[in-house]
Amino acid sequence: MLSSELCNHSNTNPRHYILKYIETTLSNRLPKGRGRLPEELMKNEDVELICLILAGDENAFVRLVEKYQKQVHALAWRKIGDFHIAEEITQDTFLKVYQKIETLKNPNQFAGWLYVIATNQCRTWLRKKKIDTESFDDYDNEYLHESAYSRYVADEHAKVTVEAQREVVKKLLAKLKESERTVMTLHYFGEMTVEEISRFLGVSTSAIKLRLHRARQRLQKEEPMIREALSNFQLSPNLSKNIQQKVERIKPTTPTSKPFIPWVIGALTVLLIASILGIGNQYLTRLQQPYSLDSQSEIAVELIDTPIVLDLEAKPNVQNQLGKQSDESEKGDNSVEEANQALSDEGHYTRWGLPQQAKARLGKGSVIEVAYSPDGNRLAVASGTGIWLYDAHTGKEMYLLIGHTGRVFAVAFSPDGSTIASGSQDDTVMLWDALTGEHKQTLIGHENYVTGVAFSPDGSILASAGFDTTVRLWDVMTGTLKKITSEIPTSISGIVFSPDGHTIAGWVMADNEVYLWDVPTAKLKSTLTMKSEFVASVVFSNNSDTIAVAGSTDSNVQFWDVATEQYHRSLYRHGSNVTDVAFSSDGHIFASASLDGKLRLWNFNKDLLMGVNRSNPMMTIHEENIEWRRIVFSPDNNTIAAAGMDGTVLLSDTNTGKQKTTISGHTNSVNNIAFSPDSRIIASGNGEQLLLWDVNTAEKMTTLNTNGLNVSTVTFNKNGSILASGNEDGKILLWDMETRQLKSEIIVPPLKPNIRSGIGNIAFSPDGNTLASSGGYEDYSLYLWDVATGKHKATLNGHKNDIESIVFNPDGTILASSSVDETVKLWDVATEQLKTILTGHKAIVFSVAFSPDGEILATGAGYGDESIRLWDTETGKHIATIKDDTGFVLSVAFSPDGKTLASGNTDMTVRLWDITTKQQKTLFNGHRSNVKCVAFSPDGKTLASGSGDGTILLWDLTSLTKTNQYPQ
Repeated sequence: MLSSELCNHSNTNPRHYILKYIETTLSNRLPKGRGRLPEELMKNEDVELICLILAGDENAFVRLVEKYQKQVHALAWRKIGDFHIAEEITQDTFLKVYQKIETLKNPNQFAGWLYVIATNQCRTWLRKKKIDTESFDDYDNEYLHESAYSRYVADEHAKVTVEAQREVVKKLLAKLKESERTVMTLHYFGEMTVEEISRFLGVSTSAIKLRLHRARQRLQKEEPMIREALSNFQLSPNLSKNIQQKVERIKPTTPTSKPFIPWVIGALTVLLIASILGIGNQYLTRLQQPYSLDSQSEIAVELIDTPIVLDLEAKPNVQNQLGKQSDESEKGDNSVEEANQALSDEGHYTRWGLPQQAKARLGKGSVIEVAYSPDGNRLAVASGTGIWLYDAHTGKEMYLLIGHTGRVFAVAFSPDGSTIASGSQDDTVMLWDALTGEHKQTLIGHENYVTGVAFSPDGSILASAGFDTTVRLWDVMTGTLKKITSEIPTSISGIVFSPDGHTIAGWVMADNEVYLWDVPTAKLKSTLTMKSEFVASVVFSNNSDTIAVAGSTDSNVQFWDVATEQYHRSLYRHGSNVTDVAFSSDGHIFASASLDGKLRLWNFNKDLLMGVNRSNPMMTIHEENIEWRRIVFSPDNNTIAAAGMDGTVLLSDTNTGKQKTTISGHTNSVNNIAFSPDSRIIASGNGEQLLLWDVNTAEKMTTLNTNGLNVSTVTFNKNGSILASGNEDGKILLWDMETRQLKSEIIVPPLKPNIRSGIGNIAFSPDGNTLASSGGYEDYSLYLWDVATGKHKATLNGHKNDIESIVFNPDGTILASSSVDETVKLWDVATEQLKTILTGHKAIVFSVAFSPDGEILATGAGYGDESIRLWDTETGKHIATIKDDTGFVLSVAFSPDGKTLASGNTDMTVRLWDITTKQQKTLFNGHRSNVKCVAFSPDGKTLASGSGDGTILLWDLTSLTKTNQYPQ
């Protein structure tokens, strides 16, 4: 075992032994050329310190304390409210770390593990002292009044004592929301960078930056004083010494061999699977799409303390006023939609629930979850837009429930059918009247995405779970929080109640464990370790004695006995990863869905060795080119509803296998969009679909057959007669727009023998005679093609990493390309030579766009930069920087008149910038995920934006109003 070997060689470099273990154990499984991977994994300083600690190096623990003591104290101070008590809690936290460090499975995630321990210590102190702490949010409203605050600050700032200054800061921070206070304290007092706070809290870096930005906006006048005060506060100089003295009095914990094999293998799992099975990066992204999308928050930490179960008598922060939306949401605060909107009879569904200035929505959003009402008459679909309610017999749209400011990841009907619960990317749970669609309550408390909701069989309890690693139990009648359990080390992907109501099962997509909690005590009672690498779905049998688990990487289903917690057998025959499983309510039928495009129904009988013939399903329901994501039985078991990755929702007869109803309109994440030259058609690449939309009617015109291949990019030629699309198989498809048939194809040579990198981007030259393309993954080249013949004209090399965007200037003499290598290159098309390199961005340059006159090039960058830069295309000189620190700039586009620049951002907004003043003109808010692409219609009347939520919004540019102007 690695850790014991490491302890036996404490005088040598521990990294050597870790790498040696990886090399000897896993080298035969790593593909050629991947030998650098373990070294990359070991670049984290924390890993080396922990290795040294386990090897007996006491100085290493001192260094770890000195590195994190201020951050831990900042967190404790914020939670407890007392500066000196926070020092005591900091000491207790590091003592606990020292005692339990050998149980840490993944040293790469030490910061998150430390955060959980520190939080537990704060909760323990609060329980022991029985202090009813006053929330900062409950200070008198006078503090929220600007003039009162100004007078208060002026008076208090005159005080010179440190304690008085702390009180001033404490009350100033009361203006902020909980999450904003935390990042402000950690950033200024804890002296943590955005990336460090991200790892510490398990929240994406873009979310941390957004919270800091909002906090600074709320405290514009006082922020310099808070920054100065927090940075001047000093911990006791003896804090680390006191911790070390207490550590010396503790009997050293004998290191075990437990931790390192799990974390080494765990760190390599995804890449090993991708290498061994040939699964590409895009494929893994698609598999985990409901939960991974835009976030880096799937932090894996191990909670080593006793179970945390809080019995809360007080009513939580619940917003139940109709027509209002809780300000606790961390995403999309500028949303103009009300939380109780149930929209139906307001014209065509493409116009239901539109944000201001949007005139249509193309697509209903990606499908993430489906649920039947108890009477079987309605089907709820959780999507990137909101919650769609359909007539389960006709497939007709009934309502669209909007109010969440992020994608809806989970939906469930109460057993009596009166209430719908939903969990969202915006960290909230919402309750809706299932009959009227009216918003009833918003349940606040989760600190990250809510990915699972489930009602108890008697309907009295609602369980919710998510990426904050907690399961919360709510009283459905009162909306009060009954219990919180936080006993698992990582983000939860979904939960389900057992039919007898005694157990809750939760699973983690990027892990191989299923967790079982006892409902009455809310305590974790067991952990089942699967035989597959990932868990995609879990379901109980109707009598609660069996659990079926979809193992998403080994193409099988596992069955476990709940009482004995023992594995029984596996179900094979699937041709690809199993994504979901379901039992009929009578327990006689078991269903499984797979990425191979098949739904399988099996006879199930518990008494016959788990009762499934492993190779002969009773029925197979097949739909070509659909990778299934979710399945659910109707209450009468006569129908099974299945949702596909492409947005298809298919209702089939379980007796005959015949299709009953198809619900259409949902689409996958929008990768790219393009207007036809006459402004009448939009082409979009939605995952594996190439779609054409009628701009005037907002209806889908047709789907062009791409043979199930992911569409990365689309573009029209100058006169609109040809549409070009790039696919993941390395082919450029040219479509005749008159016949809507494939005209020809251009095949890019393989980057390596038998390995195609795919197509990254494509662009027509203004005359339409030349097509430029960039390679996909690990192909850093640009290619020029003759459109008429399809022949290769030239290859342009120079970038050192993947190319993100390409565009011709208006006269076709220059081709611009941007890259992960943080540069933009301008190429002379006639000579096929590099003309200019534009440097200055400090991050990935995601997008480039020429002004209509060709004099200006706009470039948008990502994390660490978050800016738009304008360049003189003739001289290559930097003209101006438009700073946009609310998120990555994923896309930029000039208006036809050249006066306006549009940007699509990871904060889910679209922004319009005045090119003359370099100031923001307008903010469009309404998407529920990253805005990946923006495009102006050639007539200048419409702006289209495509998003990871699976929709394209059309924004009316002819009637901009002051109500939608973003405050300067």
